[in-house]
Amino acid sequence: MKIPREYYILREEAVILASHFWGEVDMEDFTLTFSDSSYVSQWARKDMEKLVKLELLDGYPDNTIRPKANLTRAEFVKLFYKILMTNVTVRAVNVKDADYDIVDPVVYTMIIGEKATFEAPKVPSRWILQGADIQTHVVEQGLEIVFRYRQQSTGGGGGNVDSAKYELIMLVDLNGDIMPITGSAIHAATGSGIYASGTKVDISIELEDEYKEGYRFIGWFEVDEDSLYEDGWYIDDLHEDGGLYEEGVKIFSGRTFTYTMPNKKTTLVARVSPIY
Repeated sequence: MKIPREYYILREEAVILASHFWGEVDMEDFTLTFSDSSYVSQWARKDMEKLVKLELLDGYPDNTIRPKANLTRAEFVKLFYKILMTNVTVRAVNVKDADYDIVDPVVYTMIIGEKATFEAPKVPSRWILQGADIQTHVVEQGLEIVFRYRQQSTGGGGGNVDSAKYELIMLVDLNGDIMPITGSAIHAATGSGIYASGTKVDISIELEDEYKEGYRFIGWFEVDEDSLYEDGWYIDDLHEDGGLYEEGVKIFSGRTFTYTMPNKKTTLVARVSPIY
């Protein structure tokens, strides 16, 4: 049985679809060098060049690219399998220096779009995890998972873990307005209190019904208590690209997680923003 042309897709048509999965690529001084490159349609040339440069589309042994040929099933699987896969890097870093890897990063090859759970890497015992020991993410191109650790304080001679207790303060940033976690926008919250260093604390927040629609939860930020005040007032001009969030550390995106208490007084800020 002869299959109609509309059931096929040309190789140069396929690159148009595939190219949408990739961002900008530096194509300076790159050109196709196949013997039949001149047969690539002008509307497909840029996308064809991009996928060839990314090594997502191969030529043939006779140095042709065959833009007008039908894409075979094997070529389709190879092309779109590469597009749907990405490397996910899991890192354990010093909370004070994000470029310092405590242990070698672990790289996983995963399918874009799937929901995956990642456990905090095992590190030397002198490092204390800050934030949740498990993170859940939807896999996206070039995803990097970062777990942050603080170096543990030790005694002068015996290397004992700091056993003092520290206060954990919880606040909410509602579209730039800092308020106590017991404010009118919050229906329920858990976590604030005084804990020994290393204690696992269950953190959660639930907004009042009127804030569940039209608002989105951005995440939890860990900040030093002193950075929240200016002349005795809470700072209220908070933005991720400056001010508090430039100094603070986003430690979790979900509403609930388990936090490991550090060896210092600490504040967690739950940031909530309206959906425009």
